[in-house]
Amino acid sequence: MIIVHDFYPLLPKAVYVTDDSIFVSTREDGKAWPLTEHSRRQIVVLGQTGKKKVSVIEYDKQNTRLFSLICRMTMDKTGNIVAVDFSSKDITRIVKVVNNSIEWIYEGNQDINTDEIPFNPFGLSITKMEILLEHGEDTHSLHILSEEGVLIKCCMMEDNNILLPYCLDFDSNGNLWIGCSTYENSEDNAKIHKLEISGC
Repeated sequence: MIIVHDFYPLLPKAVYVTDDSIFVSTREDGKAWPLTEHSRRQIVVLGQTGKKKVSVIEYDKQNTRLFSLICRMTMDKTGNIVAVDFSSKDITRIVKVVNNSIEWIYEGNQDINTDEIPFNPFGLSITKMEILLEHGEDTHSLHILSEEGVLIKCCMMEDNNILLPYCLDFDSNGNLWIGCSTYENSEDNAKIHKLEISGC
């Protein structure tokens, strides 16, 4: 096995690759929660080969921690990071980072996300027209956000027999592919759905 980059003593988590850079979220070894002053939650930017560290994104200009635990990330057309960030063990949010500061935070739809059914997104993708799509597995929902992080529409996927959405991505033709999980102890196979989305 060839090690391209050693993050020790930190652990690599989410990875996103562009034409010229590799973005890797990292955290310290040990328990993820609770966060302490010694916690290290970063996005490390590597060069194209993965060997050279270009920069580290961790704090804003006021020295405030930007992230808690990034588990998924992508990039918009202007090169800004959009990520799924676990702000605690049970609370998740979507953040957009511009120039080492948080531009906006999305914490779910108040009509469906409650204390009993918290916002818990897994998948994250961005369309050509900058509309962010994100879904929640527990509510079988697809949240469509504007590039400013404002909810445009929340689609209940259960109405289309799409249950437990887990990951999503767009293909080169603009079709949305949604990979689904299964219920525990279910004998059903996991499903992949292909959707044609208009207006995105």
